[in-house]
Amino acid sequence: MNRKIQEINNPDKTLKLFLIFIWIGILIWRFSILVRYTVNYVDDDQALMWYGTSQFAHGDFNQPAFFGQKYGNMFESLLMVPLYYLGYPLNYAQPIVTTLLGLSAFVYASVLCFRRKNYWGAVLAPVLLCCMSWRWDVLTSMRCFFTGLPITTIGCLLINDNRAKTVKVVIGSFFAVLGAIWTSSATAVLGIGFLYFFLHAEERRRSVLRVIPGVILGSFIWIYRTVF
Repeated sequence: MNRKIQEINNPDKTLKLFLIFIWIGILIWRFSILVRYTVNYVDDDQALMWYGTSQFAHGDFNQPAFFGQKYGNMFESLLMVPLYYLGYPLNYAQPIVTTLLGLSAFVYASVLCFRRKNYWGAVLAPVLLCCMSWRWDVLTSMRCFFTGLPITTIGCLLINDNRAKTVKVVIGSFFAVLGAIWTSSATAVLGIGFLYFFLHAEERRRSVLRVIPGVILGSFIWIYRTVF
């Protein structure tokens, strides 16, 4: 009896259950937005992204940025290609990819904290997501204006992970720079992530050199896009 009471009063167990329920709630909510709204409406940008997917699926890579524009990117169009091959209608494939991409950084941060038994941190990630307005939820289910933001966030988490191996640090620095190139909203995250990295450089001396290859590779892509 006492053992059962201890299990009920265990804050870690309570947080785990809350974490499960909150993520289930988020997924149900975003799925309802998907089926009730985003698959039924389209704008010019989405139509262009559909066109980009069909081009990529046939091996035609016209340019690295959004068609006809210097800003934005066609990353979502590229991620839609597997669904395109599977026969998914583009008005379904695009919001599915956009929604998953928009949630990816929150899921990654939550899982990372959970694996390290930082359950409060694992819960905080989806709670922050819930603090957004329904308008933000709809917008990031239609097309990911901040495509680079989740990628940069994941990259900054990787380079600041003391346990990360060299490959992960290189990938993290590449993601961090690449995301900031894609969308200006990710620039602040890049600055915060690298500021934290260098402020704690003494704790990860080997990582200072390991971020350089990823930064260089990301910079080459930025140069290619600029020259293009």
